[in-house]
Amino acid sequence: MTNKSVKQPNGVLIVDKPKGVTSHDVINSLRRLYQFKKIGHTGTLDPNASGVMLVCFGPATKFIQYFTDTDKTYQAEVIFGLETDTYDATGKVLRVCTPDFSIAALHHALQQFKGDLMQKPPIYSALKKDGKKYYDYARAGRMVEMPERAIRIYQIEIRKIDALPQRCEFLVHCSSGTYIRSLCHDLGTVMNTCACMGDLRRTAVGRWRIENAHTLSNLEKMSMAERFERLQSAERFLDQYDSVQSNAWGDRFIGNGAELYAWNSMTGFEKLEADQLLRIYDSQGRFKGIGQFRLNGKVQPTEPCVRPLKMMNSE
Repeated sequence: MTNKSVKQPNGVLIVDKPKGVTSHDVINSLRRLYQFKKIGHTGTLDPNASGVMLVCFGPATKFIQYFTDTDKTYQAEVIFGLETDTYDATGKVLRVCTPDFSIAALHHALQQFKGDLMQKPPIYSALKKDGKKYYDYARAGRMVEMPERAIRIYQIEIRKIDALPQRCEFLVHCSSGTYIRSLCHDLGTVMNTCACMGDLRRTAVGRWRIENAHTLSNLEKMSMAERFERLQSAERFLDQYDSVQSNAWGDRFIGNGAELYAWNSMTGFEKLEADQLLRIYDSQGRFKGIGQFRLNGKVQPTEPCVRPLKMMNSE
């Protein structure tokens, strides 16, 4: 029989992942700290990388898919003169060369990566082909083609150049799905040399910055109540989506997971676009979940309401 006094977390925690552990290791640590199993994260960081991870607890895990398509900001180190199979310094060395370029040439090369472009992710990645991860193909020695995909670089600029031409540090603000390892590799090609990624730190996911993140070591020192206080409502992480609000009649519909129409909504649908994702609120302004606008003039709920953030009794 389930213990009714057991408290369950519900919300999102901003974590500062340490270098040298996997994202899954972080989740396991949080499961131990919160004594709770239903935890998921919104984007993997390589073991050699550190920085911001958004971690969801309990009912908030239903919204993970809506957090993932979020821009990211990184501080990255590129190592010139070294090419590896993983595109970072932890991989097998494939080629060593002598970099020879000016700072002006580096500035010019970086500008070529701004805006919309196509990028080929590294073969050692968790992306999948036919249900199997690409790094499994690579480890088995199988040659498979990695397709390019569209990304966007909003900002890229040099931050530290005192170790040039061997290495430098730069800041990059990019779309979700961008591989910084590939960016470093491709930068080497543009510079007529070879390159791979060194250290990497994710400093922001959307508007959620490293300054707001909690380290595992600090969470270790907190009481359970203090850890719960660090959780934030999932609703706060969905403000990139427009919203609709039901009227009193619509409250009954969305309360049962049914569609919202113009007649049972306080919000006009005239400016909505097909398949647009929307936050749904009831007539009292309470967050009820995420929905999608359909061409037949209705908002179809896709995920139910996350309950108000609090320490809840288990079912």
